[in-house]
This record gives sequence, structure tokens and C-alpha cells, in this order.
Amino acid sequence: MGLPAVCFRRAPCILPRMMEASYDTPEWLRRLEAVECRGCPVICERVVAPGHCLKSGCRYVYAIADHGTTFFGCIQNVYRAELDLAPYRASPRADLYGVLRARRAPLPECRTSVEKAYTVDYSWRGCVNPQFLQSPHQVTAEAVRRIVDGPDVIDP
Repeated sequence: MGLPAVCFRRAPCILPRMMEASYDTPEWLRRLEAVECRGCPVICERVVAPGHCLKSGCRYVYAIADHGTTFFGCIQNVYRAELDLAPYRASPRADLYGVLRARRAPLPECRTSVEKAYTVDYSWRGCVNPQFLQSPHQVTAEAVRRIVDGPDVIDP
């Protein structure tokens, strides 16, 4: 009764094994889509501006009314917070919300930047992942080569 319709009693069912199988994403692709980099003592995090979502009329913004207050958020979960819409209605020109930490790879329409912590203690020349500072949607072929082959590989 509890078995899916495609599993028959005569042949072994492969569905549980298929669900358990982990499809490994290449390491270079994980680094490209990462929302944070901790490869050196500087902690870099990708952040998004939720106020820009409202100003640009992003198609992934949703609104919820709860007890007389309207909150907005991102359907794609680029950021997880649901923010009060009242300050934006009162002053739509000001950037009242600041930036929020990205929880997944930002979409092309997102306004993103990279926030760095502990930069005083470390030099930018020691960065092990300079491609992280670029927008993931504007990555060049050279950046992909450096991610795949490593920063110290010299082309012949």
C-alpha cells in the first residue's frame, strides 16, 4: 500500500537509492555560486539590497498582510527576512533597509555587493578567491579558468 506505483514486488525498487544518491556539484561551480568566502582571514559575504527589489518592481517580491502590517520578502529566498513595507511607503526614495546577507546565489536582477570583515588584519594581495568579488552573472572565461585550474597555473 505505501509503495509508489512504479515499484513492483517482483523487481527491486530503485527509487529509494535514487533519492539517496547525491549528485556532486563540481567544486569550481560551488565556489562561483557561493554566498560567502572564508578562504583567508578576511570573511567576505555577498549581500543584497531589498529596497532595490521594491524600487525596480522585481517579479520575485511578495507581500503578506498580518495584523494590519504589510511585510514583503523574496520568493526565491535570496534573502530570508520579511520586512515591513510601511517605511518604504512613507519615503520611497530613501534606502531604508540597507543590505541583507544573501542566503542563496543572487539572481541577475538583484543589486549585490560584497561585505568584508577583518580587512584591517589582512592584505588584499593575499586573497585566494578574487573571483568572489565579481558578480556571479558577469564572470569571465579567465575567472572560470582560475577557479578550475587554480590561481597559480600559467597558460603556455
